[in-house]
Amino acid sequence: MKKQVPCPRCGSRIMDAEECVNTQSKIYNPYDPGPPRDRWRPDYYIKCWKCGTKIAFRKIDSNIRT
Repeated sequence: MKKQVPCPRCGSRIMDAEECVNTQSKIYNPYDPGPPRDRWRPDYYIKCWKCGTKIAFRKIDSNIRT
């Protein structure tokens, strides 16, 4: 079963993910404050088709068995 992942700004669906995959997302900011080791490091980037916001994603955990 898949779940919908919404845009953090406008709420429109930007992608689907498996139920067992946990991610964090936030609006992309290339000038994120703080020292480099404390910055939020994303794994993926995507642009919202509706509002044009650049969104950064970080994969946290997955229980998918292959």
